[in-house]
Amino acid sequence: GFNTIRVWGNAPEELLLTAMEYDLYVIQAVWVDPGGAFGYSGFIAQSLGLTRMMVKSSKNYPNVIMYLVMNEPHVDAVMKAGVDKTLELYREIIKAIRELDPDRPISISNFVSTSWLDQSLWDVICFNAYGYYPRTMTRDLGYEGYLRWIKNDLASGKPLLITEYGYSV
Repeated sequence: GFNTIRVWGNAPEELLLTAMEYDLYVIQAVWVDPGGAFGYSGFIAQSLGLTRMMVKSSKNYPNVIMYLVMNEPHVDAVMKAGVDKTLELYREIIKAIRELDPDRPISISNFVSTSWLDQSLWDVICFNAYGYYPRTMTRDLGYEGYLRWIKNDLASGKPLLITEYGYSV
């Protein structure tokens, strides 16, 4: 009953071909370390290299429907690098993807701890939303209210994709 696979890292060709054979879409991801040194030039160069490799390996597959550049950036990594440096890293990754594949949507799989970062950079707002975390949100708003907050306040008119939910292990 599903039609899309989200991968956490660069999907191998075998997966992309098998998904195509079964009419499945793929949300392609590059594993940019969510706890990395976002402001360090070596980390940035490595992340851009991985991003370009991922796009080159998947851009010719029509079943790849979008790119995710990171999963749940760590608050301490954002604070250590600074918000400006973190957003600059995101912009550089977006630019690298657009140079190779200008038409597919790009996003990050965010979650409540870094929801305060500028969401306007992304084509689709992707959000990991758990019914148990954070308790202040789920207890005070309830899960439905929590999801409504994500949709109305964070996505603000953009497509919203819940990329993880339930009890993640």
